[in-house]
Amino acid sequence: MTTERGLRRITAWFAADRMIESIRKFMMTCPLLDGAEVNVNYLAPEPRSFAVDNISAPPVVKRYSDGGCIRQFCFAVACRDAYDRDEKGNSETAQLFEKLAAWIEEQDLIGNYPDITGIPVGLEVTGSAALENTDGFTARTSMQARLLYRQK
Repeated sequence: MTTERGLRRITAWFAADRMIESIRKFMMTCPLLDGAEVNVNYLAPEPRSFAVDNISAPPVVKRYSDGGCIRQFCFAVACRDAYDRDEKGNSETAQLFEKLAAWIEEQDLIGNYPDITGIPVGLEVTGSAALENTDGFTARTSMQARLLYRQK
């Protein structure tokens, strides 16, 4: 027998699954990615691979006295790119993430959001790009962002 609490957990899991897929499709519209495939929670080992990853965070940002609330869905945009001791190649990746952050901010300003079941109210970068790891030939770089929304 399924409990009400269990049903809420299953519903939340499916909602997060739909949310990250919507964000993946949205990121694929970014002209900076040049039509590259964007994976979910998986970054391929090849250079110029992209992914969006779920980030664990409290879902509710603000509660209102009428019972409504502003929710957030936090995610990371990740890229695997060629890596070497050459500053030029590595600075190109840093510049890509600066441009990605600007693109995300621009989408927020014009009200262009991922297609979700809630009502989007904001899209913002919450953490600058950071080199996370390298195998000497490729490196994973990512930045954090969040989508703010109201549930319907």
